Amino acid sequence: MQWRGKARMPRRIARRKNTVLAFGIALFGNSGNCPTFSVSALYSMLLILPRPTSMTFGDSKIDTLLDHYPGPVMIGISITRYLLAVAGMGAFIAAGIWFIHSARTLAPVFNSPHAPFRGEGFLYLLITLRLARDMPQAISELGWFAIALFGFGALAGTLRLVSGVIGLSGLTLDKNGFIVKGLKRNIRHDWADVGDFDTMKLPKTVRRSPLSRRCVTFNDYRAPETPIEWLRLTGRNRVLLESYEYPAEVLAPAMSIWRERALRDRAGRP
Repeated sequence: MQWRGKARMPRRIARRKNTVLAFGIALFGNSGNCPTFSVSALYSMLLILPRPTSMTFGDSKIDTLLDHYPGPVMIGISITRYLLAVAGMGAFIAAGIWFIHSARTLAPVFNSPHAPFRGEGFLYLLITLRLARDMPQAISELGWFAIALFGFGALAGTLRLVSGVIGLSGLTLDKNGFIVKGLKRNIRHDWADVGDFDTMKLPKTVRRSPLSRRCVTFNDYRAPETPIEWLRLTGRNRVLLESYEYPAEVLAPAMSIWRERALRDRAGRP
């Protein structure tokens, strides 16, 4: 079976767009002269780096996965992506700790008449609302806010990472269908009930990590039309939001071919 996915933006054009976006975020981050924004600017530079596409992977990754037919084969979550996400949140936590311990040292920098953000921003808002009595206390509260926010994210990411390592999260393919394993429940789909596997670029609002950009979509023929607008526009009603050790560009065609083989064997056709 020849799998045909949707046409994607040419890599050269996508790379050009990422370059413009990266430099825009970098300029914004440096304009504030703030280490926290500089961390986001540094991450934005990763957008410039070329990312592998289905052309890069070729058929080797797909063939490697299909060599395990009829299974069962367990496909784990992407450990690397969760490690990078947790490490990124750890950097923000470190910045928050630095803000707390260096509040008095940083206060003259924020109060400098040459600072482009003087009289503006979150720190001055805290003072205006009398949530902080002076600039050092406002900087400390910003540090505690960063620790609480990114600490929660790092904890959630770590739990997800551990669940993937011990096999509580992942995707299992066998001759009857596939199982989406999660912390709360496992969802099983029979090959006869699903189809139309494809990939799509995830909206930013539903990405589980900054590095999760593409996902696998498919149709569950037993289920009604999805109420999710961005998914309905793809002509599919189900999506695999998780980032697995095999990228979406490999999983979608591999699952489509695996399904065809399973249904052919079930029908007893050669």
